[in-house]
Amino acid sequence: MASLIKKYSIPRIANELLLICGASLALYLLYLKIGPGNCNTDTDCGTVIQSKYGSILGIPISIFALLFWAIIPLIRSSGKSPISC
Repeated sequence: MASLIKKYSIPRIANELLLICGASLALYLLYLKIGPGNCNTDTDCGTVIQSKYGSILGIPISIFALLFWAIIPLIRSSGKSPISC
């Protein structure tokens, strides 16, 4: 019973929710950048996404964000993370 409580502790659940929210937001921003209904510069949503600050070397910033949100669980599961939940 104690291991079950430790496995599903509030910090761990909060961490999982943060990961899901971050990855979802990155996917949404990537969709806005390259999707069929993408934002253009005529609307407010396209102001930054389509500007020169919306990509690095032609790669959308949201791809880097997706990589970040994908690497975090891998680091945590490897056991080398300084923060443990």
